[in-house]
Amino acid sequence: MRYNFPSADEPAAAGLSDGYCFRITFAAGRLARSYEMVLAFLKEEGYGDLPFPKDVDELCLFRLPPKLRHQLSLFGDNGYVHNPVKILFPVPAGQRGALVVELYNEACEDHLIRFHRLK
Repeated sequence: MRYNFPSADEPAAAGLSDGYCFRITFAAGRLARSYEMVLAFLKEEGYGDLPFPKDVDELCLFRLPPKLRHQLSLFGDNGYVHNPVKILFPVPAGQRGALVVELYNEACEDHLIRFHRLK
């Protein structure tokens, strides 16, 4: 997927794409199992060379404190962010142990600025 990004509304791997951002949710009931699934997915889709938290405990260090979770627009994303991947905790919490993965199309114009919401 990293080098053949899905176009807008093209179904791929049970997620949705707008041509710039591909979004998919993993929910295995336990957060640790969901994170294992996320890492396997990222490796399969060409993102295995990026640094990711070593385990779910390290991933949880990137979670916003409860008081800030409802104010995401002011404090950033609720999860781990490393261009072009975001691994986010759903807000508000939905399915038990769920994680949301957002992949961004690096080939798009102004990708880096858009990824960091500067434009």
